[in-house]
Amino acid sequence: MRTEKFRWSHIQSAKTLEQSRFVRFRPEMRPILLNYFGLTPGMTVLEVGCGPDTMASYLAEGIAPGTVTGIDLDEEFIQRAKTKANQISIPIQAWAVDAGLRNQCLDC
Repeated sequence: MRTEKFRWSHIQSAKTLEQSRFVRFRPEMRPILLNYFGLTPGMTVLEVGCGPDTMASYLAEGIAPGTVTGIDLDEEFIQRAKTKANQISIPIQAWAVDAGLRNQCLDC
């Protein structure tokens, strides 16, 4: 059993991840994505595995005045997410969370 903590940022940097997502999450695609997920203004959304905050800020702009909370295992990504949220003044909360599910199975 692995005992070291997994960090996605050791595999792909936050900057590289954001650049790859920038192409997919263009502003003109936001209404389609919000509709697909059934998200509307004023909602409170939880993003699990938020990484460095690519999707959270993208969603937050579409559900304002609602909020997005992002959780991720990688503390480096969470710090970047918090910094970005403060810079763009979008109501995003980000937390580094270890849910303790590493050795358990989930069906969904």
